[in-house]
Amino acid sequence: MVRDRGAVDFMDSHASAARPLERNEQRFGSAGHSEAQEARSPVWTAWAVSLIFLAAAEYKRQHTRRPMDPESEVTAWVFGCTDSGLVRKNNEDAYVIADLTGDSAVASTVPSGADAPFLDRTQRGEVAMLRKMTVGEHGLLLAVSDGMGGAEAGEFASFLVVESIREGLAAPAADSPTGSLVREAVERANNVVFESAESHPRQSGMGATLTSVLVRKDRAYIACVGDSRCFIIRGGRVSLVTRDQSLVESLVELGHLTREQAETSPHRNVILQALGTRAEVAVALSRIKLHRGDMVLICSDGLSGKVRADELLEIALAGPTIEIAGRRMVALANERGGEDNITLILTHFGGPGLEEAPDGLGVTGALEKIHGFDHAAGGGYEVHQDRSTNKLEPPTPATRKLVDELTGDDET
Repeated sequence: MVRDRGAVDFMDSHASAARPLERNEQRFGSAGHSEAQEARSPVWTAWAVSLIFLAAAEYKRQHTRRPMDPESEVTAWVFGCTDSGLVRKNNEDAYVIADLTGDSAVASTVPSGADAPFLDRTQRGEVAMLRKMTVGEHGLLLAVSDGMGGAEAGEFASFLVVESIREGLAAPAADSPTGSLVREAVERANNVVFESAESHPRQSGMGATLTSVLVRKDRAYIACVGDSRCFIIRGGRVSLVTRDQSLVESLVELGHLTREQAETSPHRNVILQALGTRAEVAVALSRIKLHRGDMVLICSDGLSGKVRADELLEIALAGPTIEIAGRRMVALANERGGEDNITLILTHFGGPGLEEAPDGLGVTGALEKIHGFDHAAGGGYEVHQDRSTNKLEPPTPATRKLVDELTGDDET
């Protein structure tokens, strides 16, 4: 059942953390039984340590937070939802929406058997949610991940990705540039998935895409690995600010396919990289200044593969709310087959901390690339770096075969 929630008031961390203690007491029996007391003493010790840690963390969070200047406040109405579609039984997508300053978050369902942190402030299991948020000192994180590698492995990979990137950005180093923090968090998520796949045979070969947006003040940092997409809607126009790291996209760049051919190619889902499939990953990272009224849409290919960008724009502008618009997008993707899982985060930004967009200000020209992904070569590069110096792995035989089929060079 889909549940919608407005702003959720989180209880005091001491009271929230006390609930596991009550459950443990019920499990081990009443306090009057000495055997039960003795059996649960290590558990009580562990929970007591956790309580002390949480209390200290809460105190530090409350007393080190800088007061927000009302004139620089940036607000966001955020709607996130995930849908299994009409064909697949399992949902291998995941999303997270996190207030990194308040250390609270909303995330999609935890896979069966996953070891989610119990004593944190993440509200998990949300199929759909609507919330008004304020962008604090450490920022607002929006992320969508699309898992692959089979039902069990795929949903576990996407879960690990969104949990890891939220954790990696929750306690940023004060002296590190934001772009570096984002890139390091994504690389850390890659390591987490890769090591998990290496350690558990049933998860072998799993991976996941990631498209995330970290908003700090009036800047949005957009990271992408794979083919989940990010769009920005401004001034009645929509702009795709990520590029699919896919085989057909590389062939478009090389001039072997047109954009129209790429959109309908049966191989459009063959991606060049994903988190967790290799020990290293090349993160495409860019930055843009947000303006009042901007809308940001992040989605998995279950949506972008069924609904064109101009249709997404029309639905978003029609509203009348971002929740209704988001639900209409999902419904349209399902009407057109719903073969894949569908996940999106739709956000509308406002507040006095954002400037009005000047007339005619576009998105593409304002987008600043920090770290790039070379589609033709299949590797990453620094913006100031000569791409020709990249050390890249040769294409696999399977990739060569697909290229030959798509370009008509197959001699067999």
